[in-house]
Amino acid sequence: MAAFAKAYQPSLLTIQSSFNRRPNITLSLTNGTLSALADSIAQSINPELDENSEKLWNKRRTVNFFIFGAAMGTPLNYWNKFLERAFPLRRAGALPNSPISLRMLFTRVGVDQAVMAPSGLTAFIGIIGILEGKTSRDLKNKYSDLFVPAILANWKVWPLIQLFNFRFCPLAFRVPFTASCGVLWTLYLSNLNSKKGPTEVPAPVTNKKTPTKHQWEQKPTGVYSKAELVGVAR
Repeated sequence: MAAFAKAYQPSLLTIQSSFNRRPNITLSLTNGTLSALADSIAQSINPELDENSEKLWNKRRTVNFFIFGAAMGTPLNYWNKFLERAFPLRRAGALPNSPISLRMLFTRVGVDQAVMAPSGLTAFIGIIGILEGKTSRDLKNKYSDLFVPAILANWKVWPLIQLFNFRFCPLAFRVPFTASCGVLWTLYLSNLNSKKGPTEVPAPVTNKKTPTKHQWEQKPTGVYSKAELVGVAR
């Protein structure tokens, strides 16, 4: 840690100074920029293709991720301040190099994962969905498709990251640290969000005939789309 701090001391001092003067703006811009970077990396790895199989960069999607990351900067700042006050690692008046309370450290991580992890994921699905123009029904379906796999993946990774974060990082660097680690996490969320869930029903094609009852009986199970199933039911 000492070697890292010495190598990046000018940058760290700049961040600390900016945080002291404008904490919310600093954290919002940092978080938004890193979220946009993560989505750009995600699109370069798994690009969208046009009808000619040419790679496309969805600029609107990257902007959406910047907006989401920036919007979360201030809430994360206040959340970290709350954890610092509610679960102090050292007693008031203790020396900086005095032993910390491991019980408080693990409690802080547990509260963070029990409250902020699901809240942040819900905010991600909601904010990104609204920016994409999703309806309330689309948002409900998206939530049903994404929340459980994403929160389970979160709990496999983030407790260890937050243990390190709360133990070693000063308050000013906790959001930038998680945002930096979150590049890979946002990469995962970006790819997860871009996938069509099983609840998304494709728009009906006007020149496609609904199968007759005889055709339905002959067609293998699972071949028809949900739109066709609705047509058969009617």
